[in-house]
Amino acid sequence: MSEESESVSREIAKVEIEVPRKKHDSLLKAAFQDCFAHLLRFFFKDADDIFDMGRGVDFVDKELLEITPDRLLHGGTKTTDMLARVYRFDGEEQWILLHLEIQGESNERFSYRMFEYYYRAIDRFNKPVVAFAVFTGSADQRHPSAYNYSLLGTEIVYRYNSYQIFQHSDKGLLDWDNPFALVVLAAKKAHLEKKISEEALNKERSIIARRLIASGKYTKKQIEDFVLFLKNILFVKSDEINNKFDREIIKLTGGQINMPGIRETVALIYREEAIEEGLREGIQRGLIQGLEKGLEQGIEQGIEKGLEQGLVQGRHVEALDIAREMKKDKFTIEKIAKLTKLSITEIRAL
Repeated sequence: MSEESESVSREIAKVEIEVPRKKHDSLLKAAFQDCFAHLLRFFFKDADDIFDMGRGVDFVDKELLEITPDRLLHGGTKTTDMLARVYRFDGEEQWILLHLEIQGESNERFSYRMFEYYYRAIDRFNKPVVAFAVFTGSADQRHPSAYNYSLLGTEIVYRYNSYQIFQHSDKGLLDWDNPFALVVLAAKKAHLEKKISEEALNKERSIIARRLIASGKYTKKQIEDFVLFLKNILFVKSDEINNKFDREIIKLTGGQINMPGIRETVALIYREEAIEEGLREGIQRGLIQGLEKGLEQGIEQGIEKGLEQGLVQGRHVEALDIAREMKKDKFTIEKIAKLTKLSITEIRAL
């Protein structure tokens, strides 16, 4: 390789190929589902007098798909929708339609879309519907709460519950004795990513974690799940900083928390990111090879190698997840190794 080619290779190697993180929509949806009873208490002061929390909540994705089969075709904004079935104390079913707005700016048709979802749900299920729009964009994000239509004496005014995560101050959310308030605070702090140092971002998530743990109201699993949510919604690359955060959590919980553990949503994100990381490295390698073999051929080979490498990494993470669960179920290490193809050393380290 010529001196000039080597120089270009070094410059290409420095390029960070951005692959969008697919975390916020899936993480927030999972957190909203886990905290749904607390979400109701967050928005309704008398929620425990209205809803029979003891009967639980059913998330009915199949039914949601029936009323919104074309929701991915609207374009413009990125949304995550939830449809939940809860029960009132009078025994009647209550449908909660939660429309979670992810993108920073609202689509002009957003209010109409809320109305459309509402009338489709009423028509399909003939059940009372309570609708929410939760906006998780920046502080200046529009968050409409009504759809209005009027023409020649015909008029529609449809109002729905609308909330923007910057409506409450950080202190107000921290002081609120409700874990959903801490989910909202974490969503706010996610806007600081890449705007402040990783040390500063870690400090923010430590404040939130300490508040949850200090309340003394949550189980070991609830704390583990929330800490994992924090580590991924407020993502820090530095191993040193992450280890520092883990040690703090272990100390605060008296060594009761097993760090790290991986739940379903986080494991899925890790697998996706392993593939993306492999793709990124493969493209970079392919670009360098392209200097000698031709750029087009090099990129093609890089993508192919990246996908292959990423898939291998993703399968390895998945095997580790399975091994953890098998250890919990008292499978022998030898049996786990045989079924997962992991080494005995790896399994013992879990």
